[in-house]
Amino acid sequence: MQNSCLECYCKHIGTANAFENEYNLGYPLYKWLVVGEICAAEHEVVKLYPELAQTTREYRKKFMEENISFPTLELLEIAETLKNNNIENKSNDK
Repeated sequence: MQNSCLECYCKHIGTANAFENEYNLGYPLYKWLVVGEICAAEHEVVKLYPELAQTTREYRKKFMEENISFPTLELLEIAETLKNNNIENKSNDK
C-alpha cells in the first residue's frame, strides 16, 4: 500500500475533471479515463484518509452507474481542509 498524498489525490481529481469534460463533449470512451483517475485518487488517500477514499469511491460508483457529474470542487475542498489541518497539527506539535 502506498503512502497517502493529498496533493497527488488532488492531481488525480483534477485530471478526472478534465477527462469528464471531454466525456461530456461526446467522447464516450473518456468515461473510463475518468473512472481510472478517480480510482487512482482513492488509492492515494486510503491509508491515512479512509473516509475521503470511501467518499470518493461512492461518487465514482454513482458516476459509473447513474452517470452523475463528478463533484470535483467539493472533493478538492475536503482534501485542502485535511491538508491545512495537518499543517496546523504539525505546527502545534512543536
